[in-house]
Amino acid sequence: MKHSARFLLLGLAALAPRSVVADASNTAATPASEPDRAPDAAAVTKGEPEGGDRVSIVSAGLRAGIFPPIFTALEISFRPVNQLAMSAYGMYLGGDGARLLVAASLTAQLTASHQSGWYLSTGVLHYDQSRNSKGFYETMVLVPLTAGYVHRSGSLELQLGAGAQLLALDDTSPCTGIFWCFKFNAPTVLPALDLGVRYRF
Repeated sequence: MKHSARFLLLGLAALAPRSVVADASNTAATPASEPDRAPDAAAVTKGEPEGGDRVSIVSAGLRAGIFPPIFTALEISFRPVNQLAMSAYGMYLGGDGARLLVAASLTAQLTASHQSGWYLSTGVLHYDQSRNSKGFYETMVLVPLTAGYVHRSGSLELQLGAGAQLLALDDTSPCTGIFWCFKFNAPTVLPALDLGVRYRF
């Protein structure tokens, strides 16, 4: 009996280390014991523009070009979708024979809206001068077609382009001079120029 008990104790002692090693290997293979992984940096930054530039939906500033009354107008621009902008600009001058310019344009850019790039633009301009004390008045409608480049840096947006504009309507008062009268008939196609400085909100 003593020999049998001794063999039994030796067998139990030999099996104990094997069970400990097996438990340790199973614990290492368990997914719950793996440390939490940090979020993928690509997934975090996905959707943001390259180069750190932010996407701006609204911008406002000044536009200059070959249009009445003073070749300069206040402008606001909206970008409802990428690579497409809708702008409205105008100017009002009061006094004798008040003058009003109201215009709108649609611009398609060949690159993303937050990047610098080339563009194509068209629109319509309506200019109206009320009859003044001398009886002069004028109504003009222009349809421009231009192409150019928009440079964006931070919150600043610079635009430079050129093209042509169609004179769709030019209605002026008849000559009112007593001794002589001069009336200039503008050509049907006129040059167009796009100069813009805008702040991106």
